[in-house]
Amino acid sequence: MEYTTRINWINNTAFYFLLIKQEGERLIKLLLCKNCGDIFNLDFIVKSCRCGVTGGKYLDQRLAEYFGDAIPIGIANDSLISAINNQPYDGMGELFKAFVIPVQCHTFIRKEDL
Repeated sequence: MEYTTRINWINNTAFYFLLIKQEGERLIKLLLCKNCGDIFNLDFIVKSCRCGVTGGKYLDQRLAEYFGDAIPIGIANDSLISAINNQPYDGMGELFKAFVIPVQCHTFIRKEDL
C-alpha cells in the first residue's frame, strides 16, 4: 500500500486528495455518521461529524481508525476525478466507483474512542 497526496485542479478549483493505494487502486476513505448523516474524509488528525458522534483519522500510510456509529466508505479516486471532469450539464450525472468498506477490515479499524 502506498500513500500520496495530490492537488487536482478542476474548473479552476483546487481539490486536495489524500490517496491510499490499495490493491492497485487509489482510494479515498470516508465516514458516514448514522446519527447526523454527515459524510466526511479523514486526515492525520482526528476529524468528526457535526454532531460529534463519529470521527476518525489516518494512523499512517496504510491504517485508519474510527469511532462511533459509522459506515466506512471507500471511493476510487481516479473514478471520482473522471466523473468530475465529465460532469454533464444536465441529466442523471456521471457515475463513479464507491463502496461500503467491510465491518472486518484490517486497514480501517473501529475503536470505542480515539
